Amino acid sequence: MTMRSLVLNLVIATLFVLDAAVFADTTVRTLTKELSVEEAEWVFIELPIGELEVKGSGGNVLSFHLKVKCEDRDSDKCRRAAEDIELEVDQHSDGIEIGIDHWPKFRNKGMSLEGFLEVPRQLVLEIDMGVGEVDISGMEDDIEIDIGVGEVSIEMNESEVRSVSLDAGVGDATLRVGGRTIEGSGFIGHGLDWREGSGKAYIEIDCGVGSIDVYLD
Repeated sequence: MTMRSLVLNLVIATLFVLDAAVFADTTVRTLTKELSVEEAEWVFIELPIGELEVKGSGGNVLSFHLKVKCEDRDSDKCRRAAEDIELEVDQHSDGIEIGIDHWPKFRNKGMSLEGFLEVPRQLVLEIDMGVGEVDISGMEDDIEIDIGVGEVSIEMNESEVRSVSLDAGVGDATLRVGGRTIEGSGFIGHGLDWREGSGKAYIEIDCGVGSIDVYLD
């Protein structure tokens, strides 16, 4: 077995473990926040572990729903930790910052998060996630994502995008645009830079271990 095959098998195994164990199956709390963002230009969200879906919409209202989940096998300890979790939303003069307070420092105690963010499509979007999955659709402006381990999927209109920069330290990076499929280059990690767009938005994604898929239609 080559080194590249060995590392890719490790990536697959890691993602399998995430699907099977990290993403818990019992919702123990639901946190919500809705606010007007008429003056905002950007939104930044930071999550330690879990799944995040972002959907761009019209209007000037940001809506965030967060489920705190626990694994059944570790539910008592997890439920106690989940009671301390707080949703932190800071509204700045030009943007919104969303984060989690009181997340366990050393172990997640069988706990993970599932978030759904509906946000005005014209805002710049920044995401920082430790481990998990990110799924984005309907946005029109810049997108910047930094994820340690996991999967990222983005769908945008080709006419909105100027450039795409993808970097998967260990894993795959793929861009689908104009009927073409562009695979990232590299031995173990894969990266690509596409600068042929006619729009104004840039997409920049850095994934330590995992996969990146960007679809421009």
